[in-house]
Amino acid sequence: MNYLKDFKVDEDGDLVVGSNGDLSVATATETAIQDIVMRIRTNNFEVRAHPTFGANMQAKFGEPNNLTNGEWLKNSILNALTRDSRFSYDEINVEVVPTSKVRVMILVTLNSVAYDAPVMQGARVLTFSWNYNEGTIERITD
Repeated sequence: MNYLKDFKVDEDGDLVVGSNGDLSVATATETAIQDIVMRIRTNNFEVRAHPTFGANMQAKFGEPNNLTNGEWLKNSILNALTRDSRFSYDEINVEVVPTSKVRVMILVTLNSVAYDAPVMQGARVLTFSWNYNEGTIERITD
């Protein structure tokens, strides 16, 4: 994993301002989580300079919740997270679990998490809910 630091953003992607009035800086772990969330929520062509940046889940809006579409979601998310070597296949695991006729739970496990330093410890699971009928992706926060 690349140990990057970035500006801290909230769940809506807005920059976080610290108590001193300066922009807050995210830790390495927060940056990794922010990158995962942003890539999952982004559709192709939303980032003009990088048209294939996101997972493009909107492509499955209105589709049935079946094994084929679940595998497509899984592969699309894995590709979005690994295509530029930000994360490796060894570091990321994606599971798609149906929870209703129109909804799946997506579990993204970051197998090695950097806790504010280039020391790999533990794992972190990010959970999302995707609704095929509404075309919505929500992060279920820890």
